[in-house]
Amino acid sequence: MKKLLFSLSPLNVLERGYSIVKDVESGKIIRKAKDTAPGKKLEIILAQGKLLVKVLEVEDGKPE
Repeated sequence: MKKLLFSLSPLNVLERGYSIVKDVESGKIIRKAKDTAPGKKLEIILAQGKLLVKVLEVEDGKPE
């Protein structure tokens, strides 16, 4: 059980190369490109550190 919980931990997911993207103003998690807009500030949470970025362009669609 402990192993399963560890594998599902958000911190463990970040260690595998994923990130969490949040809208700085609202604090909402960004799950889709259409959840944000050019000019918005986003916080990207990585396994080690964070990035504060500004959206330049949004392409709504499936990743290639």
